This record gives sequence, structure tokens and C-alpha cells, in this order.
Amino acid sequence: MQKQDALGLSYSAPANTPIARFDEIMESYLQFKPDTMVKLNSLLEQDSAWPMALILKGHLLKMGSDPRFSPAIKNCQDSLTTLALNHREERHVAAFNHWLDDDINAALKQFEQILQTYPTDLIALKAAHNLHFYQGDATSMYQSIGRVLPAWPEQHIWRSFVLGMYSFGLEESGQYQLAEATGKEAIALNPYDLWAAHAVTHVYHMQHRWLEGVDWLSELIPVWTDTNNFVYHLHWHRAILYLSNGDAETALAIYDEALTQPLQDDLYLDVCNAASLLWRLQMRGLDVRDRWQSLQSWRHRASDDELVFITLHYLMAPAVLKDQATIARSLDAIRAWSQRTGQQAGICKEVGLTTAEALVDIGQNRTVSGVDKLKQVEDRLYTIGGSHAQRQLFRDLIHHYSRNT
Repeated sequence: MQKQDALGLSYSAPANTPIARFDEIMESYLQFKPDTMVKLNSLLEQDSAWPMALILKGHLLKMGSDPRFSPAIKNCQDSLTTLALNHREERHVAAFNHWLDDDINAALKQFEQILQTYPTDLIALKAAHNLHFYQGDATSMYQSIGRVLPAWPEQHIWRSFVLGMYSFGLEESGQYQLAEATGKEAIALNPYDLWAAHAVTHVYHMQHRWLEGVDWLSELIPVWTDTNNFVYHLHWHRAILYLSNGDAETALAIYDEALTQPLQDDLYLDVCNAASLLWRLQMRGLDVRDRWQSLQSWRHRASDDELVFITLHYLMAPAVLKDQATIARSLDAIRAWSQRTGQQAGICKEVGLTTAEALVDIGQNRTVSGVDKLKQVEDRLYTIGGSHAQRQLFRDLIHHYSRNT
């Protein structure tokens, strides 16, 4: 049965389930609510003949970038082959399959084609936004959103999410004034739009407005009482802002108060937050060795082959702690990954392997070699994805260890 939502999108959906239930799940997803997957599973358990629900579940699992999720992702993929699909859903399945094959450009082509016909399709828009981000393609991040923005009703609450994505793309492209205004417009529409708040925080960071950024987050964080682990990334930003302003002790206190507890769940963003902040603090002369030890619980993830950016962060603790066995396994896995086909494999070959070897060299006190390797790939580091603020760590490593060799 075909159902239509308030934005005019058609869904193949069970007759006995209102479309408003899927809208509720979408809003949870866009607001980083911790119960999004629970709600989605409940919907599918009631009736699995929801193609877009299966697609959304597949996206959420794939964005988790965790090999443990592979069987569940395959189950979504297989289930979709058994369902009748409308035109939009067929395009979504094609895009999802390309994504799973690590053919990101083909997936993006499909998502952008969906958006040409269905500009209010937030699943396609969010996926395209994330994939452009994974490739470090800031220009496409904001252009993709800019093309669909005119189709969004001015007062629709979900417009804030579109503005938040637009703001982040603008910020990563260096258009700071427009990015800040757009992000604040999104927050005025919806103070629960974490991605918009995140985008404005990046503006403060890139413009060295450290304490303005701290104040911005300090006002908003108390509002976000029911969010998933993305809120910890905003605490990471708060710590980085303090550190950039010369207050390493407060940054360390934020690490201890806000960034250690989520590490128990082994979600990649929490480990990326922790490892990158610890290395920055270490370069400021703080003794954080015991805190590095707490990341060793996840050392096996240093051999993951999902996203190069993430694997490099899982490698940081073993590198600093000189865990030779894990280092050897990780480098062997990364070398094997770099010989495969696919876009992340290509990034691994061009940038990832050399960066991994550089991290190991610096961790093992071979700083001249490590710095030299980072300099070899410095101009291409954007291809591993992540933001300017996140990738700044690699340039900080170059500058610090060049001066202190």
C-alpha cells in the first residue's frame, strides 16, 4: 500500500500503521535521540514490509562503522529484495548497495538523483551529506543542501535540520559568516538541532573565537538531556575550545567528567574524541598515560576496514603505548586494505597507510621519520574525511614534533 507524508513523499507501507509513526522515528534520528533504533526495530517487528524503514535501519548501522553490525546490515539488504518498491525506494536500494560495495561516488550519484526528483527526502539528503563528509568534500556538502533548500517550507520544523546541514557544509568550505547565521537560524527554529549547534561551534573554532564557542555550548548543552552519544562530541569541542585558549587543565577536567564514561560502549566517535584530545593534551605537557590505557580495551578495532579516519584513531593508543603486537596487526591489516578495490581502500593506499606508519613512528619516538611521513600526505589528508577541526591534530603533530625533535 502507498502512503504519503506531509511533505508529499510516497512510501510503500503496511495498511495498519500510520505514516506519523515513521515521521516520529525520523525526528528521533535527526535529533540524535538514543531510542531511534529501538523505535525502528519495534516498527519492523510489527510489520517488516516497510522498505524505507529497512533502508533507514541499514543507514544507521552502516554509519556506525562497526564490523559487528555487518550481519544486521546484510539482513536489511536481503529483506529489501523481497519487497515491492516504488520508484524512490528503488533508487534508495541502489544507493545503499553501492554504499555497501564501497563505491561511494556511485552511491552519491544515486542519492543526488533522488534529491533532484524528491528534494524533501531527508534520508537521501542526510546520507549524501554524510558521504560527502566522509570524503572531505566540503564544497559538495553545502551545494547538495543548497539545491534542495528552496523546496523546504519556511516554517516546517524539519527545515532546521536542512539548515543545520547547510551551515556545516558552509563552515567546512570557509564561508563562516553565512554558516554562523544559517546555523543560528536553525537553532531559533529548533533548539534541539545538535548538528546546527555543532556547525556554529565549528565556526567559533575556525575563527579562534574560543570563549564565544564555550559560551555557546554552555547555554545549549543543558537543553540536550535526551540525546545519544553525539552530545559527547560537543563536550569534546568544549574541551578543544578551552585548550585552544590556553586552558589545558579545564580541557583535561572535561575529558574526565564527560568523555570517559561513554567509552564503555565502544562507539567509534567516543574513541575518536578521546584519542585525539589525549594526544593534544600530551603535546601540552600533561601526563595522560593512564588515560591512554583505558583506550586499550578497543585496540582490536585498530584493524577495522570501514573508514580510514576511524581506524587511524583506534591506532593512536597502541602507538603511544608502544603496544607492538597490536601495532603489527594493525599495520598488516591496513596494508592489506590498501591493496583492495573500493574508495576507502584507495584512500588507505594514498594517505591512510602512510599516516598510520607516521603515528606509529611518533609514538615510538621516531619523530623525524613520523613527521616526514605526515608531511608527505599533509595536502591530501582531507580525503580521509572528518572536519578541519578534527584533522588539525595531524598538523599539530607535525608542528609539535618538528620543534621538539
